[in-house]
Amino acid sequence: MSTMAQNTMKDDSSFDDVAWDEIKSVQVMIERCMQHYLTQAEIITTLQSQMGVRPSLTTSVLRLLEEQNGPYFYSYNVMLRVKDQLTSFNYLADQQKRLINSSTTTPQRTAAHV
Repeated sequence: MSTMAQNTMKDDSSFDDVAWDEIKSVQVMIERCMQHYLTQAEIITTLQSQMGVRPSLTTSVLRLLEEQNGPYFYSYNVMLRVKDQLTSFNYLADQQKRLINSSTTTPQRTAAHV
């Protein structure tokens, strides 16, 4: 993070009791989560459950990163939406395949069988 970011953090009360090394560590963990295309909520939950990071700290670091890298976060959020759409499409395609397979493997009843 830049010197401007450090100054911004000093002005932010959510960073009062946090060492610079801890903030930097949270930033690195956030970046790792983002490589796996996690949402903000997933990042907060993951850092809290796996690393014991306070959600308020994660939220503050995320907010600061987003303020400094607006275009990147805009693109990242678009990628998350595309990821969700692909997941939904794949689920629906799988359901359609199952329906088609079940209808071709099950003999169709005709009027003579009824």
